Amino acid sequence: MAPPGHGGWLARRIPGATAHLEPGEGHLSLMLGAFDAIVTELTGHLT
Repeated sequence: MAPPGHGGWLARRIPGATAHLEPGEGHLSLMLGAFDAIVTELTGHLT
């Protein structure tokens, strides 16, 4: 697993990226607690 700061570092280097860093959450726990919000944001980027 990557350290938490890596997500912000990576997002700053990807043009157009938006980072949503949630304290206390990880790769898998986000899918349990924020799945709907993740899907809503991702589908908002469809063209």
